[in-house]
Amino acid sequence: GWEAGGMRMTRAGQMVALGRLEFVEAPVEPPREGDLLVRSRFASICGSDLHVVNHGVETDPDLWAPGYPGHEGVGEVVESRAPGYAPGDRVLVVPPVPESRCFAEWQRVRAASTIRLEGDLPPLAEVLMAQQLGTVLFAARQHPWEVAGRTVVVIGQGSAGMFWAWTLKRAGAARVIVADRAPARLAASRHFGADVVVDVRTVPRSRTNPQYN
Repeated sequence: GWEAGGMRMTRAGQMVALGRLEFVEAPVEPPREGDLLVRSRFASICGSDLHVVNHGVETDPDLWAPGYPGHEGVGEVVESRAPGYAPGDRVLVVPPVPESRCFAEWQRVRAASTIRLEGDLPPLAEVLMAQQLGTVLFAARQHPWEVAGRTVVVIGQGSAGMFWAWTLKRAGAARVIVADRAPARLAASRHFGADVVVDVRTVPRSRTNPQYN
């Protein structure tokens, strides 16, 4: 951040039109009571960000502030107006989508939308993936299923799919089968617990189910 005309400024990515994200320079939103001012270190591009920007899913121009729609980030507290947080604290930033500002270098965020990180940590770029892992663990707890000794299949090996393979293997699944179109993802999935990988591009078309051809 820097100052211009007495105002603290930030660089940010911002949705400006359907299918268009631009680099902008904008004033930093001052923190209110219960807020933190966070310097963003890394932000992930969630699949839902692509749906928002490319297809306008559940969005409105009134929401298109600097930093929008990034909602998965990690950074350091610069200023705190909330108890339990101090400058220098490292935090995961998980705002609700209407308040998303993770694509901004400096962002205001409610302390309630962050998780303070403590102790020795791996590089923050790796810590960022805790967001996706947390989503998978939350879903697994919401829909518990006994997988011990069973064969399970995970369709898709993006970050969520790989974390599902990892979670299911540690839940006792005897064999984890994964499928994807990307060879690099399939290769990486073996490190996440996949026993069998299926490249769907090489699977013969079904004669008995022509609707899938």
